[in-house]
Amino acid sequence: MQPLVSVIIPLYNVEQYIGECLESVVRQSYKNLEILIVDDRGTDASLSLAEGFMTDARVRILHHEVNRGLGPARNTGLEAAGGKYVYFLDSDDWLSVRAIEELVDVAERTGADITYSTGVAFAEGTAPALIQQAVSTNTWLSRSAVAAGVYHLSLENTSIMPPVAWSKLYSKSFLERNAIRFVDARLIHEDEGFFQKCVANLPRIALTDKKSYHYRIRSNSLMVSTGKRGTNVSHLRQVLDDTFEYIRSRNLDPRFIAKIRDNYPAAFSRQIGPFHVFWGSDSKIVRFGRLALVRLQRKDGHGIFKLLGITLRRW
Repeated sequence: MQPLVSVIIPLYNVEQYIGECLESVVRQSYKNLEILIVDDRGTDASLSLAEGFMTDARVRILHHEVNRGLGPARNTGLEAAGGKYVYFLDSDDWLSVRAIEELVDVAERTGADITYSTGVAFAEGTAPALIQQAVSTNTWLSRSAVAAGVYHLSLENTSIMPPVAWSKLYSKSFLERNAIRFVDARLIHEDEGFFQKCVANLPRIALTDKKSYHYRIRSNSLMVSTGKRGTNVSHLRQVLDDTFEYIRSRNLDPRFIAKIRDNYPAAFSRQIGPFHVFWGSDSKIVRFGRLALVRLQRKDGHGIFKLLGITLRRW
C-alpha cells in the first residue's frame, strides 16, 4: 500500500494563486495524500476558494485564530499531519503532476530522512526586477545541486541542498524523533532555521535530478518585498538564534553553531566605526559599506585571502 503523504499548505492572502496551487496537488499522480491547508487569517477570498476544494475528501482546513506567520502555520500543519512523509508547499507555487510520486519512490527505496528534488523559479509578469530575481534564484538553486544519489549530511557538506523547506519530502518520524519545528514567530527566513535544525541531526539525504517544484517570484511576496535570501538581517538573526538554542538544548555538536555563523556573516557582523566586521571560525570579513576590504576564508582544507577583492594568497 502507498504510504500516506501529508502536504502542508499555509494560506494567507493568495486568492490569485491558491486555485492553481491546489489543482496541482489534487491532480497528483500519487493519490494517497492528506492535504492540510492552514488558514492564517488572511483578508481576501483565499479561504473561500480553498473551501471549494473540500469536495475532495483528502482536503482538510485548519484554522488559526489570529495571523501568526508562515513558520507557525507550518508547525500547525505538522502537529496535525498523520502521514509517513511530510511535504511543504507554498500557496502561490505549484507542482508538476508526478512530483510527490517521484519523491516517495526514491524515499522508499533509499530510506532517506529527507528526499529532495529541485525547483524552477519563474517570474510573475515581465518586470525586469522580477525576471532578474528569477534568474538569480535559478542560478542559486543550480549551484546548490550535486549529483543524484544518497548522502549523509555532516559539517563538511551542508551546502548540497538549498536551505529552503519546499521541494523536500521529510520523514515524519525523523522530524518527530528530533523535535524539529519552525521558529514560533512571525518572521521570514524561517526556512533557514528549520533546515539547519535538520542538518544538525545528520540526516540521510536522497537527491533526485527532477525539477518538479514551480516557485513563483511575485512583486508582493514576503521575500521580494524584504529582499531575497537573507537580507532582512533582524529576522534572520532571530531565526538563527532560535536554531542555536535548539542545538544547545538537544546537546548536538556545537561545531554546527560556528558553521552556521560562518554561512551567514551579515547576521553576525559587528559595526566598529564605519566598518562592519565578521570574525567567524573559518571566515573573517571586514567591510566598508558594500566593499569587502579584507576577506579570509577556509573551506575543505583550503584557504583564500583577498584584499580589496584581489586574491593575494591561496593555500
